Amino acid sequence: MSKKSGFQEIKSIDDIDRTKINLEEEYINQEKEVKKQIDIEIQDLSAKIENLENEIKSKTEKIRNNIQLEISRLQQKIITLEDVKFELLNLFTYISAKIEKSNKKERLNYLQNHTDDELKKLLVVEYNNLDSLKNRKHFLENNPNEEIKLQLSTLINRINKINFVKNSTDYKGAIGELLVIEQLKILPDDYIVFNDINLKLKKPIKHKKSYLKSAQIDHLVVGPSGVYVIETKNWSESTVIENFTRNSFTPYDQVGRSGRVVYRYVNSNKYGNIIQKTYHSIANKEIKVKSIIAITGSKIPLKNKEFAKVLYSSKIPYYILRKEITLSIETIQKLEEKFKRVQ
Repeated sequence: MSKKSGFQEIKSIDDIDRTKINLEEEYINQEKEVKKQIDIEIQDLSAKIENLENEIKSKTEKIRNNIQLEISRLQQKIITLEDVKFELLNLFTYISAKIEKSNKKERLNYLQNHTDDELKKLLVVEYNNLDSLKNRKHFLENNPNEEIKLQLSTLINRINKINFVKNSTDYKGAIGELLVIEQLKILPDDYIVFNDINLKLKKPIKHKKSYLKSAQIDHLVVGPSGVYVIETKNWSESTVIENFTRNSFTPYDQVGRSGRVVYRYVNSNKYGNIIQKTYHSIANKEIKVKSIIAITGSKIPLKNKEFAKVLYSSKIPYYILRKEITLSIETIQKLEEKFKRVQ
């Protein structure tokens, strides 16, 4: 028989804190590396900017020369077109020459008065690339911390999630449950420990003034001295006061519901068909279920009328081991298989 745990991701109490420390150390190391990469990228960008500016300068001279050549050709062509005389027989040629001359003059006027615009149009790709390089360099030089955050955003998100979890009530509850799990490891191997079980019955059962069909159980122990349902509370003093002064759902209510569902589950023959009921009656196989409220934080008020033992987590193993032997090895094995089916 082996002990079971419902916590697959968190294997020990220190796992969350250790993970947080590891992530923060990883961030520090990666931050240093990213800073080096930023310096290298800035140097690389400076070199690329210088090369591209030289390329643009070289291309600009060539384009200016080409523009001057085109201007000269346009001027000569316009002079040629002005020599075309109006003749009725060559009306189409005359009109075509007029239109072409007008277009050439318009092009000539544009090149003479908007040379820089023509240069930018012909070098638009180069200038766009140059702007991108300069913007990137400016950002890195003036916002290195923002760049670090961007590059390490996944790591930062993981750290933020850990911090959020550590400040949540779920984390405190998980820590309490892990403390109890550590203590239950003291039990000998003939005790089986199940953690974080969601137990569902086939049919609802009546409990006090309501009906139950399921229960979420923090810890369940099955062994020679019986079956134990354990509800863990890692509450602060203020939470205890608030919970018990407003008559809300208390730990006694929780463990009472859980114990009732477990009792019905392990004694299913008692409430089954006629054959099962007869077998139960003859064999006298009723299994008692004991309830424990495990305290890992502030104390809770004791209630004499409640059938639940309130214990600090360190006291639970010794409380269980001091109890009278009530279950046989065969019964323990059957219960182990029965609870395995709901995990």
